[in-house]
Amino acid sequence: MQLADVTVVSVTYNSGHVLPDMLASVPAETPVAVVDNASPEGAPIPTADRDIRVIRSAVNHGFGWGCNAGAAVARTPYLLFLNPDARLTADCLTRLLEARQTYPAASAFNPRIEDDTGAVFFRRATRLRGNKGRIRVKPTRDMEVPVLSGAALFVSKAHFDAVGGFDDRIFLYAEDDDLSVRLQDAIGPLMLIFDAVVAHEAGTSTEPSPATTAFKQFHLARATVYTMHKHGRPLAFAQCLLQALRQFLKPRTYRSEAVKAAAQAYLKGVWSARRDHGRYNPQG
Repeated sequence: MQLADVTVVSVTYNSGHVLPDMLASVPAETPVAVVDNASPEGAPIPTADRDIRVIRSAVNHGFGWGCNAGAAVARTPYLLFLNPDARLTADCLTRLLEARQTYPAASAFNPRIEDDTGAVFFRRATRLRGNKGRIRVKPTRDMEVPVLSGAALFVSKAHFDAVGGFDDRIFLYAEDDDLSVRLQDAIGPLMLIFDAVVAHEAGTSTEPSPATTAFKQFHLARATVYTMHKHGRPLAFAQCLLQALRQFLKPRTYRSEAVKAAAQAYLKGVWSARRDHGRYNPQG
């Protein structure tokens, strides 16, 4: 397996300030598919001397749709879904390709994702499993995990296609939980590869603002209700509504207008999803 056997797929939305660093971290022989989800600012994407496919959508259909669109143009046996605010470190792709041979039963992989302080980010559990299999120790080596982060998700195209890719009815958030569960059930374990390192400045792919935070919280709530219902978690709406009300009623929520707005948006998102179930409308 060669570095040219992987396509890096990145979905952008007003990500022009971080995209060049991400692209610079990708080995020159590795093809890239960039899907711009109708960024108002446009997407200045450098393509000179690189195998970069650019897909510009006139409508923001959401993260999962964007990932599927990027995967659809890939002609390689492997995919790495990578956030535009993430960067590959040296030999990361090589380590992931080696892991595919070391753990042939695994369905998909996360590299070790580090923030700008060097702290390791990993998903301890997913609500879609009722927190079953929760990780209680920090990873210090390769290990099986209950759920993968979509910030840097490595999977064979065959496995990705076999489970139908991302659920593009989910606009934003929880799509990695949903994909993880389907991969795990249909194909095999999920693995974290410790020596494959990705640096991730979480939350910087789109310039932060109170409106952006509220938008994200609204769709996080809707996606959580939808995916919990989809995977048969009991009382999905009631659980999410109770969580939203608890947050909304905490005194500390009202010490910050930004926190208050986020709590309101989450509550609105949960309430808007009360009748969705399988008929989920990602735009609310």
